Amino acid sequence: GGALIGTGAFDTVEAERTVNVETAGDGAALLGIAANPDYDDEIITDADAGETLEIDIGGATTTEGGEGINQNARTVISDLVDLTNQGTQDVESIEFEVDGDNGEEDVLSVVREEGEPSSTDPLEPGQTYSFGFEIDLLDDGPAAVEDGDIVDGDFEPTLTITAESEE
Repeated sequence: GGALIGTGAFDTVEAERTVNVETAGDGAALLGIAANPDYDDEIITDADAGETLEIDIGGATTTEGGEGINQNARTVISDLVDLTNQGTQDVESIEFEVDGDNGEEDVLSVVREEGEPSSTDPLEPGQTYSFGFEIDLLDDGPAAVEDGDIVDGDFEPTLTITAESEE
């Protein structure tokens, strides 16, 4: 009986604690997500650090008369978005997943340039990683594409970025 009293063993503990969580816009978050400054705000909007990044490729007419990407073509736009580790720990992996209801994942993919960290290379604090997109309209397959063109209203992909840091 004396040994049980001295072990500090217990069956149940219930305790309330306060948890504070703060959010930040994409540009100011621990994993900063920002438009590459080489692209104007007609393609990417993130006017300040308090907003969520939004990408609209071909949604606006440019001052030079361009209205979208080419039909029946494979278009690659490199270094469109910058990810910056603004935290204090290495990011051990970065994964990208394109999802949609009309086969968007078959048309849109994330591309990285040679020399950039792969999804398994660490992203150290302060380091920036750039990525872009490939839009492949050569194969007329997904519901979002008809005759080599994106069907209005049927192409609304979501990009999920998963970054994992070391424990």
